[in-house]
Amino acid sequence: MSRLKTQLMASIAQNQQTHSQARVTEREDEQPELVTLPLSKVSVNPFQPRTIFSEEAVRELAESIKSEGLLQPVLVRPNGAHGYELISGERRLRAFQQLGLKEIPAVVRAMSDTESATSSLQENMKREQLTDLEISFSVKWISELIEIESGVPLSVQALAERLGLSRPALYRYLSFQSLPPKALAMLQADPTLMGG
Repeated sequence: MSRLKTQLMASIAQNQQTHSQARVTEREDEQPELVTLPLSKVSVNPFQPRTIFSEEAVRELAESIKSEGLLQPVLVRPNGAHGYELISGERRLRAFQQLGLKEIPAVVRAMSDTESATSSLQENMKREQLTDLEISFSVKWISELIEIESGVPLSVQALAERLGLSRPALYRYLSFQSLPPKALAMLQADPTLMGG
């Protein structure tokens, strides 16, 4: 069993236990409501595909929030006694921290690990171009999560449809996983070295 798969299985077991203890106020027939949460109660997403956060972009976002306010709340899921886990909006969270604010507007939604990882990838791909390597690792995590949760791996076609990607794009992202460890280490240090 790969090290990544072992780590994911341990993380999933811990997350499932934590999320099973979480209280979810959202009902299926209701839209999730907007709440204001203490920043101290929001933990980062362990499935965040973005590995590089531009300090300049966060600073610019903080300035925008200071002058215009927050245009879109962050998305979180209940995380048991630990509070909430971020699904999307880490740059917004970082901007609030940079501004020294104590609370942040958030939408609370119950999600599984797979749904959280998928939503985070799709949100990041819409907002700002991720590197191909970041997408590759995120696709790999989601594929592993689906296999662990369902016991059956998805076909490439089904995975591509679930992620909203074309099959050639998915194959391109998956091809990064076959690079030699030294090349992967170099790309992790600087993901912009090589694209698809």
